[in-house]
Amino acid sequence: MKCAALLALAICLVAVPLAAKDPVGRGVDAGSFGVYNGAKRVATETFSIEETSGGSMIKTDFKAGEGADASHQTSELEITSAGDLRRYEFHELAPGKAQATVVPSESFLMQRSTLNSTEKPEEHPYVLPASTSVLDDFVFVHRQVLAWRYLATACHKGQSGALECPKQKTQMGVVIPRGRASMLVGVTLTGREKVMVHGQERELNRLTLTGDQGEWQLWMDDNFRVVRMFIPDQNTEVVRD
Repeated sequence: MKCAALLALAICLVAVPLAAKDPVGRGVDAGSFGVYNGAKRVATETFSIEETSGGSMIKTDFKAGEGADASHQTSELEITSAGDLRRYEFHELAPGKAQATVVPSESFLMQRSTLNSTEKPEEHPYVLPASTSVLDDFVFVHRQVLAWRYLATACHKGQSGALECPKQKTQMGVVIPRGRASMLVGVTLTGREKVMVHGQERELNRLTLTGDQGEWQLWMDDNFRVVRMFIPDQNTEVVRD
């Protein structure tokens, strides 16, 4: 299998099967995550990851609540074949109206945000390279994309064919457009662990993400697709449907 794009490199590395090629691109992953606070489902994120001729496209649709309490947000993340940011865009559709784009501009990233279509965009620069990953609020699949980038750049297959990753944390720079912030995230593959998912015990690969916003625990299947996430500080669980 030819691995031109960064996500394709991670896919080849961990042997994730790909869907058949279609006229637009090649499907890598698609589905939804349920977001739970305790036992109550509070939100759903629907997502798709597609390998294109020039890189990859990640799309999400996040919905929470109902009626006057409804929250709705969409996002599109386009990265190059090297994994660098080409363009990121999110739209808040409810309860308010807002949108923002982040694109590379010379040696930094430029964010342009508006609260409604009539306002002049507000600019917010980040002195960060295009290789910085996007890890936005309310976009859970970005954690999987960051994990794949970690697997592709920090890990390798040993002579036995087993995946070998650094024992120490690998620091990765990320930008959080909704919060207009950036930080370093430490990523560690901590091994295999038995966890309960939808009432069944499964043995999964565990990764830990740590940063200024606390700790995220990720459990991934043997194809390195995220099955479950847990945010201890918020008692929030994210589970693939």
